[in-house]
Amino acid sequence: MVRIYSTRDSKIIEEFNLHLVDEVSKEGFISGYRSGFTEEYYIRYEELNNEYGLKKRNIITIPSKGGNFQLDDKLNMNFLSGTYYNDVLLTVTNLGNGNKYRDLTQKAKLTSISGYYEVSIINNIGKCNNENKIELSFEYYGSPKIVGIYKIVDNELVYISSHEEEGKIKTSISPNSIGKEGSIFVVCIDDDYGEPYDIRGHWARDEIDVFLRRKYMSSYKDKTFRPNGYMTKGQLLMTLSKVYKWDLPKNTDEVSKMADYNEFKHYGNVSEYCLQNGYIAKDEKNKLNMNSAMSYREVEDLMRKVM
Repeated sequence: MVRIYSTRDSKIIEEFNLHLVDEVSKEGFISGYRSGFTEEYYIRYEELNNEYGLKKRNIITIPSKGGNFQLDDKLNMNFLSGTYYNDVLLTVTNLGNGNKYRDLTQKAKLTSISGYYEVSIINNIGKCNNENKIELSFEYYGSPKIVGIYKIVDNELVYISSHEEEGKIKTSISPNSIGKEGSIFVVCIDDDYGEPYDIRGHWARDEIDVFLRRKYMSSYKDKTFRPNGYMTKGQLLMTLSKVYKWDLPKNTDEVSKMADYNEFKHYGNVSEYCLQNGYIAKDEKNKLNMNSAMSYREVEDLMRKVM
């Protein structure tokens, strides 16, 4: 069926070079434009047109009833009904195979196996149901054990919990994590990752997997994680330092005065930081007890101070 465009449609097509995009994207743009996105569309199109070119872009109006949208040969997004309370504008741009991001993959010791995709959403009212996660998936055939979906955050590739299902690798993202500024996603291989066998079937497997892949934690030399074992104060603080990217001091002037310093000096810098910031305190014996097991109450008290 051939669509007959009105004069107004023709002007919109001409003004925004829509003759370069497919029919679905063209109609999505015009529909959203008429719904009141004029200023946002114009700004967004100017930015993207200058940087990437329209031929690599999909623009679709997502209705409040949601739906499943194939946005590229390998990329798919599924929106649940009621995720957004009004129509929103979804823009997906294929940034190519990532020569621009080669330094990021080399730094993280990863190999990208998909294109880099920038996803942005313009939501006029700024409200959404964040309980409804957006499913983002890439076509993928192979072992999921060393492959995952990554997002560029603060100029770093950050692993997002992913799973393989029916020829796709999938992840779930929060609606409020994607704004009009755009978020960039890519599928990568992590050759160095080996899942510890003792987390398989564990209730916290997905969370442990994320912490291991993001290098917040590591497994033991025998390739176990021991998920039911206790965590020491030093181990917890070292993990938090990586999660929150603490700027650790080079000196250990204060903690080196502790009576048990020789027992925990491998945690010297992180314990110095935590002592200075009031996260931990010495006991009556002038000890920090960094190798002691943490109780749930102690973890709760510590996290309250950190947060």
